[in-house]
Amino acid sequence: MKTLIASALLSLSMTVAFANNDDTKKPISDGRASVMRISTTFKVGVFPVTTSDVPMMNVIVEKIADSHVFINVYGPQGESLSNSSLPKKAGKYWTKLNLSQLPDGAYTITVSNGVETTAYEFVVNTTAQKAAVRRIEMN
Repeated sequence: MKTLIASALLSLSMTVAFANNDDTKKPISDGRASVMRISTTFKVGVFPVTTSDVPMMNVIVEKIADSHVFINVYGPQGESLSNSSLPKKAGKYWTKLNLSQLPDGAYTITVSNGVETTAYEFVVNTTAQKAAVRRIEMN
């Protein structure tokens, strides 16, 4: 039952990401928003995992053509922090990026096939929130 609900929620979130995005070229600056980009050889959806205490980002790639696709994460200074490649075969691929080891700052996820590159910007902000202090006075 949990698997069915999780699958339905993932499907719904991807549908919303596909349907609500009119701008397919402009990268995002808010990592909390679901985003979908479409190129001629692949489609990409990037959105945060909101069901975990650990900061994570989902990356879903649907390859339309048989070509290599690379997923890279770049740090605030443009340094490469992570890179991975997807199989050449067309199909849908999903990966979850663990952001818990990253210091606060602005980061970029790029998805590229060597010809086309799509970039997604997100911000890691782990500053602790202050607890609200309340005083009650009675006369």
